[in-house]
Amino acid sequence: MNKYKKVLSLLGIAKKANKLYAGEFKTITSIRKRKSQLVLISEDASENTKKKFVNSCKYYNTKYLFFGLKSDLGKSIGFSSPVSVLSIVDKKFSEVIIKEILKENTN
Repeated sequence: MNKYKKVLSLLGIAKKANKLYAGEFKTITSIRKRKSQLVLISEDASENTKKKFVNSCKYYNTKYLFFGLKSDLGKSIGFSSPVSVLSIVDKKFSEVIIKEILKENTN
């Protein structure tokens, strides 16, 4: 399984375990309440969305990464619509996802 698919799979597991919030409102709320361990911003999110979440993450000292496409993020967590931002609220899940995303391609 390649890195991209593995991360999408981990996101699906995190969603089922109730350790992930999807969408702008829930993500920004989890950042402000300092529950978010990691914010994933889709690479094809609008520039406004990217700026808004990068600034919020920096202000609240929350880790963030750019990853995937909106359509893939949405599908990975069982949504029929695209998702621009996700918040992982579990420390272990966030550590595994960060490690996987930053891992060098071995394929």
